[in-house]
Amino acid sequence: MVKIIKEFFSKYFLIILGGLLFLIYFWNRFIRSRTSKPIPLELTVLRFFILLNICIMFFYILISLLYRKKQNAIVEQIINWLFIPIMEFDKYVKNLPYIKPYYDKIFTYIISKLEFLIIQTYIFYTVFWLIPRLILLTALFIDVFVFHRLHYKYMVILFGLLLFFNRYLKYSLKNKKEELLQYYSQYIDGGQTDYYPGVHPCEFEPDYDPDEEDGYAMYLSFDLLIEHYVNFKVYRDIVVDIHSFHGTMKAFEEFWEKYIKQKKPPVWINQPVPKDYTNIFGDKVPDNFNKASDLVFEKMREFEKDGFEKITRIALILEYYNYTSNEDKRIEKIKIIIYLIYLICWSYVLYISLPSLDVLDLIMTINRTWMQISNPFL
Repeated sequence: MVKIIKEFFSKYFLIILGGLLFLIYFWNRFIRSRTSKPIPLELTVLRFFILLNICIMFFYILISLLYRKKQNAIVEQIINWLFIPIMEFDKYVKNLPYIKPYYDKIFTYIISKLEFLIIQTYIFYTVFWLIPRLILLTALFIDVFVFHRLHYKYMVILFGLLLFFNRYLKYSLKNKKEELLQYYSQYIDGGQTDYYPGVHPCEFEPDYDPDEEDGYAMYLSFDLLIEHYVNFKVYRDIVVDIHSFHGTMKAFEEFWEKYIKQKKPPVWINQPVPKDYTNIFGDKVPDNFNKASDLVFEKMREFEKDGFEKITRIALILEYYNYTSNEDKRIEKIKIIIYLIYLICWSYVLYISLPSLDVLDLIMTINRTWMQISNPFL
């Protein structure tokens, strides 16, 4: 019995933890009842650090926008690590037998709509980021500088669900893209496309000789091919021509078994076909082998094209969203103004609330924390 319990928790620990974290977050963010709080606030040590953390967070976002800094790799890794349980819980729920068929249908339908809402217009970004941000910010500004009481901020908190959906949809798109890429990479090794300078990895090697390029085509791995296609479409408005895909040996063998109803015979280029070889096309050698090869290659080309289209469809939606969020100058200015006002509001709340903070209690808390860190066995 104990062994069964251990196996259960070792298998489902992250899923259970992720479910609990999600429920705690959702309850605390959207469901928990809140009472109006007068400003200045009565600062406890915990509330002081919460407000200080909020100010630092908005300051960091603002600096990142002003100086176009990418997220620190260590910070990004910590965030990814913290979200592992929730991602495991999400994956588990999506793959439940009675949810997966409906989820796949709904997801496919959403993708078909996002091509218009994100790629062709600003509707999605406006509805699921800009409008809820402005509503939440306006309520906070009025609370802080007009009524001096956190009240209306809580009344419009449900608009945060739109921001939550925005984040979750981006995560789901990224996750689906990675799943498809991982699956199709087993069967598609890469592809050949028109040559463009500065794309192929070999061009960044120290001993690269540009004179060796033929100037007409280049071969890219499957993931790099997709990245190249998407980046040129979004940032240069160039539709890259894909000359051909290159399937893996695994793909050839599995497709042969699927469509020819037998394992592929050990016949390679320039090798004779055994005289006694037979398949679904009969026993006339080598015509039966050639027809089988043609059918397998035809099915592989269809599969490769379908996989490429599925992945690039999602990748384009994600990259157009990133372009709107990070490269569009109008959106960038709006975001700077929004986060600046957020920083002003919370900094003001912290500043006028400081007199109520017990400094001695703060010093003692910092001291106790430092002692525990410096000597955890005390």
